[in-house]
Amino acid sequence: MLSAQEEQAGVPLIACNSSGEEEQAGVPLIAFNSSAQEEQAGVEVDGQQCMLEILDTAGTEQFTAMRDLYMKNGQGFALVYSITAQSTFNDLQDLREQILRVKDTDDVPMILVGNKCDLEDERVVGKEQGQNLARQWNSCAFLESSAKSKINVNEFCTRVLVSGEMKAVYGTVTPLIKRHPDVSAILSTGGKSPRYSQTPARLGNLSTNLDDSDWTNTLYLSPQQSGLVDSSFTEDVTMSAVMLKEDDPGEAASFSMFPEFLQSYLRHSSSAIFDLIEEYETICEEQVGMLKKIVTRATPGQQKFSQTASMLWLLQQEMVTWRLLTSLYRDRIQSALEDDVMIDAAAPSESEKVIVENLFQRDSLVRQSQIVVDWLETIAKDEIGDFSDNIEFYAKSVHWENTLHTLKQRRTPSHAGFSRPLVTELDPDAPVRQKLPLADLDREDDIRMLKYLFTLIRAGMTEEAQRLCKRCGQAWRAATLEGWKLYHDPNISGGVELQPVEGNPHRCVWKTCCWRMAEDEQFNRYERAIYAALSGNLKQRVLEETTEHYHVIQKFIILGDLDGLMEEFSDWLSHGKPALPSHLLRFMTHLILFFRSLGMQTKEEVSVDILKTYIQVLVNKKHTDLIAFYVSHLPADMAIAQYSEFLECVTETDQRKHCLELAKEAGLDVAAVTKTVVENIRKRDADDFSHHDLALDSGTSEEDLRKIDVIDWLVFDPSQRAEALKQSNAIMRKFLGSKKHEAAKEVFAKIPEDSMREIYKQWEAQGMDIPLPAEDQNAIREHLCIRAYLEAHEAFNEWFKHMNSPPQKPTLSSQAKFTETVAHEMKEKEYEDAEVDPERSHQMTLLRRLCLPMMAFLLHSVLHSTEQHQECLRLADIVSSEQQKLYQVFSKEELRKFLRKLRESSLLLLDKDLDPLGYEIQS
Repeated sequence: MLSAQEEQAGVPLIACNSSGEEEQAGVPLIAFNSSAQEEQAGVEVDGQQCMLEILDTAGTEQFTAMRDLYMKNGQGFALVYSITAQSTFNDLQDLREQILRVKDTDDVPMILVGNKCDLEDERVVGKEQGQNLARQWNSCAFLESSAKSKINVNEFCTRVLVSGEMKAVYGTVTPLIKRHPDVSAILSTGGKSPRYSQTPARLGNLSTNLDDSDWTNTLYLSPQQSGLVDSSFTEDVTMSAVMLKEDDPGEAASFSMFPEFLQSYLRHSSSAIFDLIEEYETICEEQVGMLKKIVTRATPGQQKFSQTASMLWLLQQEMVTWRLLTSLYRDRIQSALEDDVMIDAAAPSESEKVIVENLFQRDSLVRQSQIVVDWLETIAKDEIGDFSDNIEFYAKSVHWENTLHTLKQRRTPSHAGFSRPLVTELDPDAPVRQKLPLADLDREDDIRMLKYLFTLIRAGMTEEAQRLCKRCGQAWRAATLEGWKLYHDPNISGGVELQPVEGNPHRCVWKTCCWRMAEDEQFNRYERAIYAALSGNLKQRVLEETTEHYHVIQKFIILGDLDGLMEEFSDWLSHGKPALPSHLLRFMTHLILFFRSLGMQTKEEVSVDILKTYIQVLVNKKHTDLIAFYVSHLPADMAIAQYSEFLECVTETDQRKHCLELAKEAGLDVAAVTKTVVENIRKRDADDFSHHDLALDSGTSEEDLRKIDVIDWLVFDPSQRAEALKQSNAIMRKFLGSKKHEAAKEVFAKIPEDSMREIYKQWEAQGMDIPLPAEDQNAIREHLCIRAYLEAHEAFNEWFKHMNSPPQKPTLSSQAKFTETVAHEMKEKEYEDAEVDPERSHQMTLLRRLCLPMMAFLLHSVLHSTEQHQECLRLADIVSSEQQKLYQVFSKEELRKFLRKLRESSLLLLDKDLDPLGYEIQS
């Protein structure tokens, strides 16, 4: 006889096809489930009919983890090969070894099956080969079959069930051939086989102790507890297997919820806020369904299994919280709109039903309390599933049939011997009135049925509970479940036609009886719980206050305490460790947006902290397309700072453009954002300019490259060219001050050549007749000055390179033309560099002090080397000129050095019989 645990778990028989057998033999995995079902029986175990269940593993060869899981749970195996394909036969040994390894035993019920035996002309695997292999495998069963010709089809399904190993585990197994479905569909070559039957959803392992059980937990059973075998098992094998390869399958499967929530928000207007919340619930429901399938396929005990189960629970809680939010706030808003509507008091002659209806209409607290009760019932109903097909152990028409049978036997003359005391009457009150027990089987059935009845009533399924009572021969109990209904006689108010009377006219008497039954310990605890719930006689005690995040949120939503909820959010964020789950932060963010849509006041600081935390989650998860929308709900200055911080890490040009487009769509100040990005990176090292000499240029670091690259943010939009000039000038000043001329050139190259023309064009497009603002004009002049400086520096580098290179005499072809001769003569001429205008703007004071003295020394070196000593002395006029006031940028040491250079030039002029200034001496 099967134990209760075995009845719940089922006895699978696994059919494994070798590699390539999916196409060659067409055999999917099959399983025989031992859950007793009268109408879907396939075999009989110790006289009990058992259901046949078929699963399909076509295509699961690549998912070895899933295959091992099936093997681990299987109790009997059929190894199938095709007699027309030698490769399928060759792979069977490895397949068998895999089964024995997974099962960790050599004693496994197994049968070897050669399929397609009707194709004798195409046979490549002889029958004797199969028989020899079966003998090597401890003389396991062997047969050849054909689905097309229906040869040994039923034998295939039954031989392994009647094997000695199966008998040892499960008792006598009797095949019910006439009750089998057409097993030829299993062995056929066409497509995937469907399930022959479906295992109904189960309640799970509910606690039998009403006083100590955590009944909340029973409403959130894991798929392992509930024993669910979803009818869509074969549809999602590939999807689940792929997800199971992830480090966190739950996180991977629910990754799409982040964009889905935003898309839903954008699709709905503010007037359709409750449609939006219902769509949120639908998204969560779909994800919960997917995660249930993944959890049922995961291996228990693994860390990823617990992570996925935790994610499943989290999303279940979110789903029901959205449901609660919809129900309560729809009523609260409606109540607020109808505050001024007066409701007439019920007349004294009105029925109980009408009075209570008026109460519900008038008193929002009572009405919303009932909404919460209804919500709790929907949660329980979601988890219960369909019980109507799961109550297989109750009598069909007569209650307490075992007690009845025993009492009848005792009245027969042949009855003799000791008899334990039993009730002598079978009315519903007999066990309590006589204080005598029922037969053991009846008492067990009663306990289980009352347990299910309580669960059904707790889920608000009173009518289903009544149908169950009638089905089990307890119509009197179904009548007791009817007494709670309020009395109403519609005929009192008049009418042409006679209407049926509703409810219980003696409801007070019924409630008093139920109240007393709930307090009478002679009754079963489930029966007491049933009537306590119906009559309202409940012990209102809380053993421990929940600290689960969603339960706390639900509490504040029910109480309507928005300030308390915000304070709780603030506490969660301030603690920081452990970090809040990303999906909880998504829920909190959209909850804030929901309250804002309703015009409700939320604590601004807390709301901002939630948004910022969620934005950081999106950044970490690389949800680039979502960030701009949520940033736009921050205060303007904070939104600019937050989005700028995100953009600092965006390096791809196309992605930068895309992010700016998203910012524009979200209503952000794009100009302010890009300016802030540039300034943040530009000001990262705030060190002042350091004095330098004529040492070699410094190299370009990684941070310098970031500063160079950041200018791109300002050149996408032509209207920001003026800002691009200002920021690039600031960066180039820094580079030039650090003697990083190559880096400055790269920054200069980032500015489009038409930028100045574009600046004037943008200014004129605004209808401005006055000149450009001084700030823009200064930026243009500075840009031109930097260009002149860089060109001069480049020219000097070219000259220096030329001067320090070995001279090469130009060659001239003997047949050179006149033009070539002229060009040859030009090559022999000296190179004379152009003089650079050193005018600087007031913003360039520090840079002038660093660069202009160096340029003066460089120019003196060029002129001195080319023996233009008189031109060297003219530098003194330029430096001392009051028009440019270049002498002000020289330090005392630099002026002394400069004068020494001029002295050297004057001495050389004196050596040439010229005066110190280079003029001829007048005699």
